[in-house]
Amino acid sequence: SSGTLIVIPHVLMEHWMTQIDLHVNLNYLTANGKEPLVFEYGRDRDALSVDKAIIMTQLHSTHEAVVFFDHGSTRPLPPPDFLSMFKIVVTTSRRFEREWKNGSLQEELQNAKSAAQAADKGAANMTYERSFRQSNEACSLLKIHWLRMIVDEGHSMAKGRHSNTIQFASWISAERR
Repeated sequence: SSGTLIVIPHVLMEHWMTQIDLHVNLNYLTANGKEPLVFEYGRDRDALSVDKAIIMTQLHSTHEAVVFFDHGSTRPLPPPDFLSMFKIVVTTSRRFEREWKNGSLQEELQNAKSAAQAADKGAANMTYERSFRQSNEACSLLKIHWLRMIVDEGHSMAKGRHSNTIQFASWISAERR
């Protein structure tokens, strides 16, 4: 993805939404006069659905996926193909904590390792990558190679019971951190 993953404390979500609205002209992030799409996930049951967003951005091409706000619900995130459409994805350290508790990466690595061992050595890496990408268990954030990852208030992630969120953050693949 050419997008930026921003990880924030849950209590700062409204602040970040306001700041992006005040200081970022989303029209500059779109091409060919398309409307910018801001997608809020996990906040309101009546909000825009993933399917409708895909129709607007890919089928009708009237909108361009610009900002995805993950309010940290307990629902799994949308598929990585959907998330990677967005230029900015804002999630919470609460999401990282939940995903760590799910053990999703550990389980996926074990499954992929078993599959790779069953295959011949030349195909081991391809088997691992295919197994990981197709899995429903691992968090979508782990399946995307981000251009940038920014952690706001990262020092607070290391305190007390949230220390596993740092481990989860280290699993995120990003060119720039």
